[in-house]
Order: sequence, then C-alpha cells, then structure tokens
Amino acid sequence: MKYRKKPIEVEAMQWLGNYDEMKAFVGDKIYGTWDNKLTLRHRNSATLEVYLNAWVIKESNGEMYSCSDHIFRETYELV
Repeated sequence: MKYRKKPIEVEAMQWLGNYDEMKAFVGDKIYGTWDNKLTLRHRNSATLEVYLNAWVIKESNGEMYSCSDHIFRETYELV
C-alpha cells in the first residue's frame, strides 16, 4: 500500500505480526522477531525496532523507519 505524507509519497506497511508480508515488503532487512517486536537491519549495522501495530515506512531512497500507529494516521493519508 502507498501512503502520502504531504507533499511526498512513501510506501508503508503496518507490523501486525504479519511476518511473510513484512518480509516481502522489506526484503532481506529482517533481523528477527521477539515478543511481537520486529527487528530490521538498518544502515551502518544498526538495527531498527518496530513494535506491534507500528508502521514501517520506506522512502523512495530506500531508507526505512518506524512510526507509531497514532502518528502515522495523523500524518499520512492513503493514496
């Protein structure tokens, strides 16, 4: 699904424990899952933690980050 943050568009998927769908979305970036928390490989060997119900946002340059559901819904609208 694509969502728009005015004025840019991003791709985003909500982490609901949907491992296979998330793997298709982020590719080989998944490091693991523990206690409903998804951990992604991030730049420079860092990790990105995504808690249940948060969104993984992927920008056009390939950068990814996590956003809480509340903030995501206030900031983005479905394209």
